[in-house]
Amino acid sequence: MNDKSCSGTTSNRGWFRKGRSGNPGGRPTASRASQASAFDVVVERTLTVAHRGGTREITMEEALQQRTYRDAVAGKRIFI
Repeated sequence: MNDKSCSGTTSNRGWFRKGRSGNPGGRPTASRASQASAFDVVVERTLTVAHRGGTREITMEEALQQRTYRDAVAGKRIFI
């Protein structure tokens, strides 16, 4: 067998004692939620569109929904 055992009584750099974690605090809570994706940024932008003789501001998300609805009513198919 091996002369040195990993019983935890000897100090071994790079290893933690049994029952101890290397990151007891864990990940900071705000590290992931603070960054918005590029898609979210684009979808939240507003557009000024002509509507019934005037102008109206709508989000990009609403514009995409309206375009999809008009294309579906017209019978257009999406080919990928």
